[in-house]
Amino acid sequence: MIDIPVASVLPHMTITGTHSGFFMDLGRTLEIDGAGNGLAFGPGYDKFYQDASVAVGLFDRAEIGATFQSLNGATSGGNIWGIFGRVALIQPAY
Repeated sequence: MIDIPVASVLPHMTITGTHSGFFMDLGRTLEIDGAGNGLAFGPGYDKFYQDASVAVGLFDRAEIGATFQSLNGATSGGNIWGIFGRVALIQPAY
């Protein structure tokens, strides 16, 4: 039997959380027009991006959670959040 991580759900009332982040440092950026053509080089870019998620298992059959992503302001995409879930249709046999 192969254990496929996406085929399993968290045990009942088990809570997990994740956090990750990275720095992006560019010496210069490319300014583009509305048609997508490059116009000139712009200023540098030095930002820290991060995301986090939390999930909880329900009744050994389902898992629900939320994810949060920080993209440092409206010009870079703003903050994004979402929800996710999965259901175990078949219980694995040991």
